[in-house]
Amino acid sequence: MAWIVDSHLHLVPDPMGWARATRGVRRRVINALSPAFEAAHRAQTWLRLLPRAVRTPVDQCGSYLALPHLALGGTESDLHALLDSGTLDAAVLIAHPPFTSNHFVMEAAERDSRILPVVNLARHAQQPGAALKDFAKRGARALKIHLIADGLEPSSDVYTELLNSASDLGLPVIVHTGETALPGASGSPRLGAAERLRPWFTRYPKTSFVLAHLNFHEPKKAIALAADHENVLLETSWQPSEIITEAVATVGAERVLFGSDWPILGSNVDVGLGRIRSCVESGLLTQAQADQVLGLNAAKLYRWEPKGTPTSP
Repeated sequence: MAWIVDSHLHLVPDPMGWARATRGVRRRVINALSPAFEAAHRAQTWLRLLPRAVRTPVDQCGSYLALPHLALGGTESDLHALLDSGTLDAAVLIAHPPFTSNHFVMEAAERDSRILPVVNLARHAQQPGAALKDFAKRGARALKIHLIADGLEPSSDVYTELLNSASDLGLPVIVHTGETALPGASGSPRLGAAERLRPWFTRYPKTSFVLAHLNFHEPKKAIALAADHENVLLETSWQPSEIITEAVATVGAERVLFGSDWPILGSNVDVGLGRIRSCVESGLLTQAQADQVLGLNAAKLYRWEPKGTPTSP
């Protein structure tokens, strides 16, 4: 038996409560769209083979494909259903202002101890360092930084203030990595390149940095960075089994975290879990290594104390 902690999820607020009232209808629509979602998951890992000039517009189109499930199946009640079903034991819920506010994420965690809140402050807070300290007092487990969404360079004074506060607080820092084209983002995809973050890893050696999505289309660069810096961890969303195996073989299972980026494309959690389980079934990972990746590492990093019986792997 293994604890399963998804280290990378988002939510869509549902202030009018329509999601609960329309659960059956939404489920039927999602089921009808599931073949398209599954095809997108199969295609996604091959996109990295395309030339950059072709890959960028394909990324943008893929982002729009995610919108139906965000609208139909990404609310707090949907996350509770995932947790209650035994698919997940805990979820690291990441704010993405202005769409999903820090206060919403913190309140969701107050309503359910299985939700571990992560705040995102760069563009939407006065005195972000002080704001981070206030959220930490309320129970925030980590800081999220998204350079593409923020449109800021790693050398920005805003990030320096945030990283100084995170270091003082002993909070991990989750960073979006990967040169992905995101509709509505303030910055260029190049801001997502993981290698641009190397000065942070050196300047804050006692701070744990989690490279979300394992640098997406160029995961080997993220793995190389983690090999060079012991304070860098790798999160597996959007990566195939062979990359997950390589990450574990290179930096150790104790520095790799399962993440899904749910609810984008809907079946992210099942797809991500399936890839790790296939590594065990094929002998590429031991069950002990998979247990670390699936939840033990996240429980330690994000200070979650499991209760009850774990989910079967």
